[in-house]
Amino acid sequence: MVMRSLIIGLLLAFLIGAVGVGRWAVGLQQGRRFEDQPAKSVAFVMPFNLNATGLFIVFGVTDKEPTNWSGEISVSPGQILALSGWRLGPKAAIEGNRFFLNSRLAGPQQKQIISPGLFVTLQAPDDATVRVATKQGEFSFRLGEIVFGQPKLFLGGRVRVERTPASFRLTSAATEEDFPVAVIDAKGNLWMAFTVYTHGGQPNLGSPLTEEPKDFEFLRPKGNGDQIWLVRFDGKNWSEPMPVTENGLDVWKPTVAVDGKGSVWVIWSQNLKGNWELMARRYDLISRQWGKVERLTNAEGADINAVSTTDAKGTVWVAWQGWRDGNFDIWLMRLDERKPIRISTSNANDWSPAIAATKDGSVFVAWDTYDRGNYDVWLAQVHGGKVTQRIPVAQTLRFEARPQLLVDAQSRIWVAYEEGDVSWGKDFAQFAQPVAHLNRGAPCI
Repeated sequence: MVMRSLIIGLLLAFLIGAVGVGRWAVGLQQGRRFEDQPAKSVAFVMPFNLNATGLFIVFGVTDKEPTNWSGEISVSPGQILALSGWRLGPKAAIEGNRFFLNSRLAGPQQKQIISPGLFVTLQAPDDATVRVATKQGEFSFRLGEIVFGQPKLFLGGRVRVERTPASFRLTSAATEEDFPVAVIDAKGNLWMAFTVYTHGGQPNLGSPLTEEPKDFEFLRPKGNGDQIWLVRFDGKNWSEPMPVTENGLDVWKPTVAVDGKGSVWVIWSQNLKGNWELMARRYDLISRQWGKVERLTNAEGADINAVSTTDAKGTVWVAWQGWRDGNFDIWLMRLDERKPIRISTSNANDWSPAIAATKDGSVFVAWDTYDRGNYDVWLAQVHGGKVTQRIPVAQTLRFEARPQLLVDAQSRIWVAYEEGDVSWGKDFAQFAQPVAHLNRGAPCI
């Protein structure tokens, strides 16, 4: 069976149309309740603007040997707001509008070439000219010529340029900020929850051991742990982050939802004496007060990877992956009732739940399953508190996994998932490619 790796991402390039940027650092004062402790805020590091866009440039697409692609990028009229790298080598650097990078061999004994790239955030009209000068030649294009989904090649096919949404870095701190999730309230405010990991003091390993230790407790870091935070963006500014939990915990992947009564719910998994349970906390938007931390599950198996949505009546639903009777299943509950409904029926492991709601009051949950000896994607509809149908979305010998759901304006359900080769993860592995699927059996209202 394929073993899943839980990979903690460090990327916080967060796109919301018009974005400001802030820095956050976790610094709690002793003797105060954690909900009263503000984060130490640093001034914004990037100008706010409504007209930013993005480009993704890959150099050395056809290179057979390592090649120097260092150069400079400019736009006129307009402004380059930020450059960041993709698959850069250890000696690569970015200085303002200049970049120093090379295509390189994947390893000392390998002939595969790794092509480096740049993410470019710029503010310019569509008739602006973007110029890129490199050690291998110069090229230019009108910004409006680069449209979403239609990459263009330059320098004889050696460079690929494609349009991307603008992205900005939100955090810069000594902590690790992971797993951002966001939701919009009725007034258009964006609420984002995320996990912060604080590094503890590391043991001194400079001296060799001269005798066998009684135990290895001295290797355990001290003062480390996780904490969940919540922040609001009103379209122009970010608020001071608010701590949702105490610090020093062991928590996993929050989800956030707004109910019909004007409250933001943050839900997460937490390690309670060796068992992972779902926890929740409510923030009242009217009184601006926090409720108590509540425990949503109480089972011997791990409850992880929670996702949430709000239905047409303002009720919050939570789906998650729960270990029961020797394997993982996908579960669902109304937050106000807290009566779990088993969504998946396979005796094999089921992973990666996704959730969405339609105007008729239905809730849809997607997941991937190892039921047939390879990963497939399924979709279930829940209406009136009962599962009304289960639909195979992708059920081939290929790797099909990690679905996401979206409801469009016609209440059609779109399922995006990753697709890889047959026997992915068994004898070999390759990068999976994203796929979009429209479930035409879903209700259209």
